[in-house]
Amino acid sequence: ANGIDLTTHYLAEAMRLFNAEFINPDLLQAQTLLDWLKNRGESHISLVDIYQSGPTDVRNANEARKIMYILEEHNWVRQVEDPKILSQFKHKEIWEVRL
Repeated sequence: ANGIDLTTHYLAEAMRLFNAEFINPDLLQAQTLLDWLKNRGESHISLVDIYQSGPTDVRNANEARKIMYILEEHNWVRQVEDPKILSQFKHKEIWEVRL
């Protein structure tokens, strides 16, 4: 019984250490994009601006949108519900950056 307990312990530790090494690539992209947004220092950003001049990992609309949704889930950005109120942008998808 002690041998089984010891084996179970070491297997659990091995799984914990194995899973600790895995970092979700989407979260890495989200961190890169967040750093880029912070460096810009602007309060709002459009999806077009992100995939046209953002980090190379998010240089298409679908990828940029996916990463922005991740940042939104973590409360770093908030999608503007009515982008028409921001006259400087003529885009459909705009986020408020919470820095």
